[in-house]
Amino acid sequence: MKKILGIIAGIAMLQTTGYAGVTVYQHVNYEGTSTKYGVGGHNFSEIRRKAPGDDAISSVRVDPGYRIILYWDPNFSGRSLALTKNTPNLLNYGANDQTSSLRVEKIPVDGNFKRWENVGYVGKSATWKVGEYANATGNFASVFIPKGYSVTLFSGANFSGNAIAIYAQDSDVWIENLSSICHSVKSFVIEKNTE
Repeated sequence: MKKILGIIAGIAMLQTTGYAGVTVYQHVNYEGTSTKYGVGGHNFSEIRRKAPGDDAISSVRVDPGYRIILYWDPNFSGRSLALTKNTPNLLNYGANDQTSSLRVEKIPVDGNFKRWENVGYVGKSATWKVGEYANATGNFASVFIPKGYSVTLFSGANFSGNAIAIYAQDSDVWIENLSSICHSVKSFVIEKNTE
């Protein structure tokens, strides 16, 4: 179940409530039989018992803050593919109908504001604590804001230009593709929310 946290520049941020992890599907575009997997290793015997079954996964939905590693062979061996975002067609990665074991991981964060250089929470990352940062460097493609904090992003250095504020009131906020909200971050402010 999902609920809308807020709308920023026309983009809805969603909070997953209840179950969290990944869902695998028998067919591309999230169709056919499916199974949800939580954090941990899921080996051949478990995958074979659950739908869609061994060597039968064609698409994957990954909840924000999670990563799935698909393995071609049992016992977490053989070729592998790590995904941190929804993937409607594993054929594009040469991974269609190949999975015999898989592992689901929570992407580690340390409670601070974190940004990744690439969409999907991958690539070089950096973390910051509460404060003002007048000259940001690096690409802000994906971001994490812990519950109880807010971040204001500015398009210009020294807190100038267009600004967008993102609040994490009741839960952590994960934004997989920040460029869909703002195209450039040159400075930012991180604050602890006050009641």
